Amino acid sequence: MVRSFFDGLTNVLSGAGTSVDKRVHARYGLNIVDQHQVEASYRTSWLARKIVDMPAHDMTREWRDWKADGELIGKIEAEEKRLCLRERVTQAIVLGRLGGGAIYLGIKGDDPSQPLAVEHIRPGQLSYIAVFSRWQLTIGQEVSDPEDALFGGPDYFQITSIANKVGVRIHPSRMVIFKGAHVMRGIGSQWEDAFWGDPIYQAVGDAIRNADSAQNSFASLIDEATYDVIGIPGLMERLSQPGGDAQLSKRLDAARQGKSNHRAIILDSGEGGKDAETWVTRQVTWAGMPELMAAFLQTVAGASDIPYTRLLGTSATGMSATGEGDKNDYLSSIATKQETMLRPNMVRIDAVMLRSAGIKDELWFDWSPLFEMGEKERAALDKLKADTAKVWGDSGLVPIDALAKGAQNLLTEDGTYPGLDEELKKAEAIVAPDADVAPVVANPDDLGLTSEAKPKPLLKIVGDAAPRPLYVNRPLLNAAEFIAWAKAQGFKTTTPADDLHVTILYSKTPVDWMKMGTDGWGSDAKGNLDVAPGGARIVEPLGDKGAVVLLFTSSSLSWRHEEMVRNGASHDFDEYQSHVTISYDASDVDLSKVEPYRGVLKFGPEVFTEIVEDWKPTGGEA
Repeated sequence: MVRSFFDGLTNVLSGAGTSVDKRVHARYGLNIVDQHQVEASYRTSWLARKIVDMPAHDMTREWRDWKADGELIGKIEAEEKRLCLRERVTQAIVLGRLGGGAIYLGIKGDDPSQPLAVEHIRPGQLSYIAVFSRWQLTIGQEVSDPEDALFGGPDYFQITSIANKVGVRIHPSRMVIFKGAHVMRGIGSQWEDAFWGDPIYQAVGDAIRNADSAQNSFASLIDEATYDVIGIPGLMERLSQPGGDAQLSKRLDAARQGKSNHRAIILDSGEGGKDAETWVTRQVTWAGMPELMAAFLQTVAGASDIPYTRLLGTSATGMSATGEGDKNDYLSSIATKQETMLRPNMVRIDAVMLRSAGIKDELWFDWSPLFEMGEKERAALDKLKADTAKVWGDSGLVPIDALAKGAQNLLTEDGTYPGLDEELKKAEAIVAPDADVAPVVANPDDLGLTSEAKPKPLLKIVGDAAPRPLYVNRPLLNAAEFIAWAKAQGFKTTTPADDLHVTILYSKTPVDWMKMGTDGWGSDAKGNLDVAPGGARIVEPLGDKGAVVLLFTSSSLSWRHEEMVRNGASHDFDEYQSHVTISYDASDVDLSKVEPYRGVLKFGPEVFTEIVEDWKPTGGEA
């Protein structure tokens, strides 16, 4: 007879998957951890306590940042401090991880058995918040109506641990629940256990017990680090004689006394070494024991979802190991718990707390960053942000005013410069005064320039903000260096030093000068702008008045020009090209042989003037 055997989940040759395979008979058993075991493990096992406490403290360690002005934030923080909110929330999370906890919102002058009317909360009415464990509360029947706001929870709570509160029912709207691990409703799960959730110890208890047992066993072995082996000829025969055990004890005591007094063991050598006593001290080796204990602890770390380095407070080991990956994964896990588990509860608490603080606005908060950077890391990040903002500004894709406002908000929220928000408000008040106050345009004498670099007095003082034509330029500060170059290239006359400049805008269309703003990106603290050496530099004629100019590129100047055009200014040319006029009399200069000026171009602050009609170039500087 032919028999067929099939390999699949079973293998008759190896026994895998058959009745002889021990794994076939393995079954999971549900041993519910009771209140006493939870408390005992938390109070006696350092591993159990750290696994419960660490995520709870990390979730509230940096707390949160409110999106509101300074005055409102001050009120909120004062109310949180009065209620000890941060400490109470941390305690409630710990109790939740131990099997369930709750925060009771104590409303002064209110019936706790009635639903909480949040919209009627008056300032100061939130008298206190109290934290309870599930073992201090009795819950009512499950609300099974899906249309009920209390669906899935009890219809009431009752405090069982405070004498004067016993028997008082509390409406669920006044309790904020912090649950343990999720429990699937099914065979073997009670309604109360399913509502509160499992203690963390329920799932990781075996791993913790194994690690604790390994450590305790190893500690016991330390007492047996060395042991003595004594060889006594005819030992069994002597013990069988009357009084043999007493003689043996006396003999061993004598040997130990000799070792203590003389640091030597005195033994019977026998006749010619025959039947001699022996005494051997042996050392226990611990090879492999540290690795075994570390393996148990790594299992605990995996079971608790806490990195080994964080759980034990040790540095990462191994080649190129930094622990950054484990830390980032853990912090991401904490951030997820903050959003999915903690935020819904905080929203319920805040709805009452904000009104109790006298705030009716619906405010939003973000969790503060869990990782604090060092000074070098923060400085590197700040530089990266500044470089990014400059790239966006130079690209012209984002309006400069909007980008500047966004950068100011970023610096304020980051806390990079303390007090920056107040100083910005002062600056805005100066830049944008009341309508009744006449704005002032700078006079060349007020710019702090040398006589060599002062522009020609083309402007007149503006007494109001009425739209008018606008000419904007920057004077060349290193004019002497520039003229020396021009002379060396064969220019007999040049533009006078006090008139060398770069034009930014020539708008015949009347504009509101105040809307043109200032160059907030290219200028330094004094309003000056340097165009670094290098880049495209060309010398060629420009316009119909005989001007020969040095053409150069500057993203700052180009962007500033575009910004003012977008704000309503006009421009008579198809495109803007930054340049400095070298001379209006260069007929005898062979421009093909002129080597462009390659040095730095130093320009002073922007000068706003009115356009001078029928302007003509003045005599050059010989």
